[in-house]
Formats: sequence, C-alpha cells, structure tokens
Amino acid sequence: MADAKNNGYFWNSDNADRVYDADSFSNWLKKFFTTGVFSGDLMVSPAGGMSLSVSPGYCNIEGKVRIFEGTSNLTLDPASANYPRIDSVVITCDYTKRSIDIGVLKGRYSGSNPVPADLTRNMSMYQIALAQVKVGSGATTITEADITDTRADSTLCGLVTGTVHEINIDGVTKQYAQIFSDWFQTIKDKLSGDTAGNLQKQIDELTGKINADINAIDQIIKNTAQIETAGSATNAHSAGEYVMISNALYKVTASVAKGDTWTIGTNVTAASVGNEIASLKSNLANHSELHVLPLSDI
Repeated sequence: MADAKNNGYFWNSDNADRVYDADSFSNWLKKFFTTGVFSGDLMVSPAGGMSLSVSPGYCNIEGKVRIFEGTSNLTLDPASANYPRIDSVVITCDYTKRSIDIGVLKGRYSGSNPVPADLTRNMSMYQIALAQVKVGSGATTITEADITDTRADSTLCGLVTGTVHEINIDGVTKQYAQIFSDWFQTIKDKLSGDTAGNLQKQIDELTGKINADINAIDQIIKNTAQIETAGSATNAHSAGEYVMISNALYKVTASVAKGDTWTIGTNVTAASVGNEIASLKSNLANHSELHVLPLSDI
C-alpha cells in the first residue's frame, strides 16, 4: 500500500488507502505553531521548603501537545552542603514512552559557578525549560528570588506563536525593484542635458505663478485694511497692492509715492474682492499641469 502522506493531508480512507498516524498530525501542526508554552501558562513558583508548583497550562513540543489541567507539584533534591547548583524545571516529550511530563533536571556542580544541565533534544526526546532554580549550598528553602523564568527564552522554551505571518516577501520586493530599474533605464536618458533643464525651467515657472497668485490673495485679504483718501496717497504703494478709497476696492497698477494723486486708469483700477479672489482661485486650479507634466511636452 502506498504511503498515505504522499497524497497530502488529510483524506477519508477508502479500503485503508489513506491511513494516517499521530506523527502525520504532529508534522502538519508544527508548521503552524512554534514549540513552547502559551503565554501566561505553566509558571513556576515556590511552594515552601524545597517544593515548587507549576500552574496549569498548555504546551506544544514539535507538534505534540499536552494540557496540564491542574497544578503540578515538584520537590527538588536536597542542597549540597558545600556547592550551589542550578536545577531546571522541564517539560519532557519522550517519543519512546509516548508521553509529555513535567519534572526537574538537576544541575551540575561546578564550584562556586554552577551551570544548568543541557537540555536533551534528539530523535528520542525533546525538552523545554520553564524555569531555572538556584539551589544555594546548604539551602532548605526556595524563594522567588531563586527562580528565573525562562518561558520566553526561545533557546530554552519559547512562547507558542503562529508561524503563518512569517511570510518571506524578498521575492516580491526584488520583482518590484527590477520593474523600477527597467523603467528607469528607459527614462534616464530623456532626463539628461537640455531636457532636464527644460523640465526644471517649466517647474520653476509654474511654481512662480502659483506663489504670485497666493501672494495676491494674501494682499487682497490683508491690504483691504489700507484706507486711503480720495485725493492723494497718504502712503507709498507698489503695483499689485490693493487699497480702499472712499469705501471702494482699487488695485494699484503703477507705483505710487506718498502724496501722489489717485487717478483711475493711471495708477489704480477699480476692483471687486469677489471677482479678484475668484479669478486667482481659477488660476491656481489651472496650474494642475505641474503635477502631470508629460515628457512629450518637454
């Protein structure tokens, strides 16, 4: 009979031609979730004397899972009279025994600088460490300060997370980078020499027109407060400014010195606030070519 897994996961069996085992499901599951414990689960705490307690929780080890529904109680070996050690509270997935259990991995003595024992991770067994516990020489009680939580350390345990979001988009970004590069190669020569200068000249001209119109609107708004008498100017004015003479708006068409006589058609012309603003607003709208300048027009 052909291996059912060669046909993908999972199909209903027809005369036992699609038979899967527990490893089939584990191999499928471990692609979606990382090995470790769920956030907040299986916390190690002191429980008096040399005892520890491990809160309930859920672990996933290479696709094999177990839910510890109640508190787990552990007791450490007595402390050495002369040397400290570091024990590890571990969850062991034993592939031979087909079991997942919580236990203590006793640390190695190494003078005054103890180190935890190495975790076993091979074809027969996979261990994760929930915490490391310092057992001082002659200690009779474990405190919170003796416990180092290692659940978030991905090298020792790790928190279970989904892996689907870890999508490699290097290929996509490289594709767009190549598209841009190809486009740039076709366009770069068109932006060299006189062509590029002409493009900049047109942009500068349009920018100047827009700025002039904006300044004119500002002048209409601000300079209508400049009140002048009907006879002669009490202040000097430049062409383009707006003044109020006898409650009417006028636009200065030629420079006026202080004391000059106001003459309609010579140095001023009648204007309407509404018409002036509407005209300038229309000019601004017509400058949209700044944003869509076609290369064929350069």
